[in-house]
Amino acid sequence: MVKDSDILKLLPNISDVSEQDYADLGAMLETLDIISSEIPQYVYVVDYFKRNIMYASYNPISSLGYTFDEFKRIGYTLHLSHMTDEEFQLLVKIRVAISSFFRQRPQVDRLKYSISTNFKIKEGIKDILMNYKRTPLKLDKNGNIWLELYIVSTTSCVEHGSLGIRKRNSSESWVYEFGFNEWIQRDVPELNDREKEIVYLSAQGYTMLDISNKLHISLDTVKFHKKKLFEHLSVKNMAEAITFTNNHKLI
Repeated sequence: MVKDSDILKLLPNISDVSEQDYADLGAMLETLDIISSEIPQYVYVVDYFKRNIMYASYNPISSLGYTFDEFKRIGYTLHLSHMTDEEFQLLVKIRVAISSFFRQRPQVDRLKYSISTNFKIKEGIKDILMNYKRTPLKLDKNGNIWLELYIVSTTSCVEHGSLGIRKRNSSESWVYEFGFNEWIQRDVPELNDREKEIVYLSAQGYTMLDISNKLHISLDTVKFHKKKLFEHLSVKNMAEAITFTNNHKLI
């Protein structure tokens, strides 16, 4: 079983954060509150200096059954405490990989990257696959991540433990190869109009036959574009294609 003391060892050591630094956050948090109220995902901000949750959206974490107040009380260890020991060891590797990635980037660029990874968590006897999108919001004076935004949702992607980082407003994208313990740069492909339509409609729950009827093309044509889409994105199924396009803002 994962202990709080194990979790605390993963956190970065943050220094030189003043009360004025906190006072300057008001506008950012107000904007975040407006945005989070309009999306279904669960949103929270981790403060690594005070080691608590600075902000959490008011919608409950439906997969775990916790309300906003419960989440604030339990703290940022909530999701980690629902991980299996195997998943926690994977998290340790991911933390090391992310730290290595950011150490190799100049401080001025460290707020330009977003991280995406999938983890299994336990809910009773069930395993639930969750996607965590993380974006650094503020650095301390030494360039360490002080505040980090988390956007959490369930995912239909079949692979867990995947780790990717992308640079916003750029084609720069990186995936971590656990077998080689190294980051591999991957250029983000551009989708053609038909591929975008198929991914978008699939994400809305349309079947291939529905898409065929809606776009006034044959079912075989839909299957052809779907096959090319999977090859284009190097994915195995539509769930992975939807996750990839969402993570890289391709549609």
